[in-house]
Amino acid sequence: MAAAKNSTILIKNADNEAYNLGSITTSPRGATAVDMQAGLDNLIIEIPDDTNELVSAVVRYLFHDYFAQAHQTGLYNRQIRLWEMFSRVSTAEVRQVERGIFSKTQLPVYELVMKTALGQSPICALVIDQKVLTSDAYKNQAASGKVYVELLRDFLLKVMKIQARLGVNGVKGIFVVSPEPLDAALLAYIEKETNATDAVSRVESIMPAPVSAHINLLTYRFEHNDETGPLAKPAISLAYPNIVRKAAAR
Repeated sequence: MAAAKNSTILIKNADNEAYNLGSITTSPRGATAVDMQAGLDNLIIEIPDDTNELVSAVVRYLFHDYFAQAHQTGLYNRQIRLWEMFSRVSTAEVRQVERGIFSKTQLPVYELVMKTALGQSPICALVIDQKVLTSDAYKNQAASGKVYVELLRDFLLKVMKIQARLGVNGVKGIFVVSPEPLDAALLAYIEKETNATDAVSRVESIMPAPVSAHINLLTYRFEHNDETGPLAKPAISLAYPNIVRKAAAR
């Protein structure tokens, strides 16, 4: 039996005295596109070599593209509790999901818990590799949505335990990463749980108690790089809530 691929990713500033993500979250309305780039350029993400490629891409996306996009589109206004925590995270603990009691089987699914130096766990992510649909655990299930929702429900039970243990220092936001296109059953589940029929609730996208955290859906596809041959890298995007990008401040 292969060992589960667990690792710890480090997130830090190259220079704590220079402009950083904390500078942006302290005064988001005054931060320009130039300020954002300066903060991102000062960020260092140290990922162990044996970390899953998709997981590595997700972490980079969250701390660069998502953070900047949420600021540029104004999403941060409705999800401020989540967004501001990106500037405080120092590690991301990665755990590969296992199934079975006596005989463990690793699934191509990964759970991330991001932590601060003060012991908070403000951000979690569930990363679902599309290979899970052909794994022994799920290959006989016809509907991908059923698999994704089941995995998410199991993950939310773990988030609830974090909330019960940490209280106000618990999870502020959750990201669910699945293959493109966004699965209709997964989206329907989130829309129902977050009362998405209301325009404000749809953007805030808050799971009900005892989860009580924002939830965002990301999708990915693999893009081939002609310069390097057949190797492909994941391209990730925010699928829900889907918001219109505003003009960048200068």
